Amino acid sequence: MYSLIVKNGTIIDGTGSPRYQKDIAIRGEEIVKIQKNLNDPGNVRTLDATGLVVTPGFIDMHSHSDFSLIIDRDVKSALYQGVTTEVIGNCGMSCYPVGPEKGKLLESYVVGIGYDRSLPLNWVDFEGYAKELEQSGLGINVISLVGHGTIRIAVMGFDARQATRQEQEAMRHLLRNALDQGAFGMSSGLVYPPGINSPTEELENLCKIVAHEDGIYSTHLRGDSLRAGPTLVESLGEAIDVAKNTGVYLEVSHIAPKFPNTGTSHRVLEMMEEARRKGINVTCDVHPYLAAMTFLVSLMPPWVFEGGTKETIRRLSSKEERSRISRELRLQFGHLDWEDFWARNEPVLEDQNSNFKGKRFTEIAKMVGKDPAEACLDILLNEGEDLFKVAVLQWIYSEEDTLKTFLWPYTMIGADGASSSTECKIESLTNHPRSWGTFPKVIRQFCKENNQIQLEQAIHKMTGLPASSLRLRDRGIITEGFKADLVVFDFDRIRAKATYTNPRQYSDGIEYVLVNGGVVIEKGHPTGMRLGKVLRKK
Repeated sequence: MYSLIVKNGTIIDGTGSPRYQKDIAIRGEEIVKIQKNLNDPGNVRTLDATGLVVTPGFIDMHSHSDFSLIIDRDVKSALYQGVTTEVIGNCGMSCYPVGPEKGKLLESYVVGIGYDRSLPLNWVDFEGYAKELEQSGLGINVISLVGHGTIRIAVMGFDARQATRQEQEAMRHLLRNALDQGAFGMSSGLVYPPGINSPTEELENLCKIVAHEDGIYSTHLRGDSLRAGPTLVESLGEAIDVAKNTGVYLEVSHIAPKFPNTGTSHRVLEMMEEARRKGINVTCDVHPYLAAMTFLVSLMPPWVFEGGTKETIRRLSSKEERSRISRELRLQFGHLDWEDFWARNEPVLEDQNSNFKGKRFTEIAKMVGKDPAEACLDILLNEGEDLFKVAVLQWIYSEEDTLKTFLWPYTMIGADGASSSTECKIESLTNHPRSWGTFPKVIRQFCKENNQIQLEQAIHKMTGLPASSLRLRDRGIITEGFKADLVVFDFDRIRAKATYTNPRQYSDGIEYVLVNGGVVIEKGHPTGMRLGKVLRKK
C-alpha cells in the first residue's frame, strides 16, 4: 500500500540524465515505485503533476540558517524555493562548540548569523544543538558543519596569534567530538577573525581528522575579500594544498571571482580541474547574484577584536585608536582607489527607518561630513556588542565570471543566506534577495531566459551533485529506496520575486514540496507540517 502518489509529472531525477514521464509512489518517507500509469487503488492521496516538473528536493550547499532555524522553524523562504536540505555552519561559524568561559565571546561572534541574545545557549556541542533544533520540529532537513572559527574561540578566544601545541590539541579534541556526534565536516572563514589568524599548518592538522572521518572541508578562502586584494588564485592554491596534503574533500565557498579579482575565473577553474585530474576531490558553490553580503567587521584590521567585543568597543570609542584604525584601513585597502572602494560598500542596518538605508558609504560620508572610514566606525560603535550583526552589501561580482564558474561541471548552488519567513523578525542576513530567491533565479536565469545550461544539468547541481559530495546515500536522486524529498514546479512560472530594495518576498512557481515523504507545500501554499530532520553523518 502507498501513502502518496505523484502522477503525470515530467521527472528530472537529479543525475543529469534526460527527463522522462512516470508516476512516483511513496510509502512513509521513501520512494517505493517509479513507473508509467501507476495503478491507483482509489484511497491513496494523489498529487497531479500534469504539465509540471518533478525533481529531487534542492540542497543548499552554503547556508547560514544556524539560528534562524531556531527562531523560525518553518523557514518558508527555503520551501518556496524548493529547498528541502540546507548545509549550515559555513565560513567558520557554527553554534557549537561552546567553550567554558568563552560563551560571551561566541555570542558576539554569532550575532552575525542571526543569534538573538535573548536565546540562551543551552548546549555545548553538536548533539545538544541538534536536540534544540529537533525539539519543536523543522521545516527542512539540516546538515551541519562545525566552524573552525567557533572551535578557535572555544579554545583561545579572538587572540590574533598562532595556537600553542596545547591549544591545537584542544581544538583537535573539539573537532573529533563534533564529527563523532554526526557533523559532516568542518568549515573555515579565513577572512574573518579569528580564522584570519590561523596558519596553514593549523588547518592541515585539523583537516587530517576530517579526512580520516571521510568528511568535507568547506572554506571561505583567505583571498576572497576586498582586504586581500588580487590574491584569490594564491589563496585557492593554499586550499588545494591543504586538500593534497591531508586527503580531505575540499568544497570552496562562493568561489566566483569578485573585484578586485575580476577576470580570473579561467585560472580558478583550471586550478580546480587540474587538482581533480591529480585525484584531489574539489568542488565549489556559487549563487547567481552580483552583490556579495558579508559582515562589516570583516573590513577591520584583525587586532581590533583582540580581548573580545568590550575591548573592540573601547577602541572604537578612543580618538587615538580610531586614528590608528583609519590609517590601517588606508594601508589595508591601499591597492584600491579609496573612493571606489567605499562606493562598492553599502551597510545593511536592522533599523529600516535609518537615513542610511540603501546608501553606500560615499553617500553616507557626505551626509555626516566625515571620511567614509570614520562613518563606518561610527556605525559599528553604534551597534555596541552586536557589532558583528551589521552586514554590508558589496557590489563586486562579475556577471561573466559568475556564469563561467556556474557552468563548471563540479559547481553547486549555495545561497549564502539565512532562511526565514516574512512574519519573522528582520535580520541582516535575510535582507539579501539570495535568502529568498536563489534556486528559482538559477532556473529562470540560466535555463529559461538565457538558455545557458540544460535544465537537467542545473537540477543535478542542486540535487545529485551535492548529495554525492556530502556522501548522502539516500537523498538527492529520484530512485526507488531513496527518501521522498521532492519538488514539483511550473517551469514557465518559476521565478524569484526578491529584489535588493524589497528582498523579503517568496518565490513563485513551486507547486508542491515534499520533505521525508510528507507534503509541506501544496498548490503553492505551506501546509504547516514540520517534517525535516537533523541529518547525522554515518
